[in-house]
Amino acid sequence: DCDQRKLFILKLSPLKQGNDSSSTKSSTGDPKYGTEKDSNWAYAIRTSGTTGSRKIVLVPHACICPNLNSLQTEFKLSSSDVVFGCAPATFDPSIVDLFLALRNSATILYVSTSIKLNPAKLADVLYSNQVSFIQITPSIYYRFNLEEKAKLFCAAESHVKHIIFGGEKIVDEIGRAHV
Repeated sequence: DCDQRKLFILKLSPLKQGNDSSSTKSSTGDPKYGTEKDSNWAYAIRTSGTTGSRKIVLVPHACICPNLNSLQTEFKLSSSDVVFGCAPATFDPSIVDLFLALRNSATILYVSTSIKLNPAKLADVLYSNQVSFIQITPSIYYRFNLEEKAKLFCAAESHVKHIIFGGEKIVDEIGRAHV
């Protein structure tokens, strides 16, 4: 049920600044990325395995915090925003969506795969839940018909303030790729 909202509480530690000569270097020799022995990890994510076998990747604050700070500076999300959590949990955009929502006390909306695969239902859920921030692949956007796109993204009563495309080339109706 899309009207039910759950509270998620996550404590994000501040990024350590300066040169800490006691930090352990990673296999690349870069001390800011550390090793498994370090305790400055923001999160661990299990990969999808699309490039080989599935693995667990430890991501330090130094990798995610600048991305979040940059997105926040650009999009200025607030507690009144609703973020659409579209990406599978095995892809980094899902973490960005989650952390952006958490750091701004915004709502994050997750839907079932069956709704994601049904453009009409997805459009209705996004519209009725007043989603304001969407990060999706172009192929998901292309599934919406013209009326659904107009209602979600162009109508005066649309709540969408930001739509970010990633993961694929954007191709228009006549097949030209946009970079």
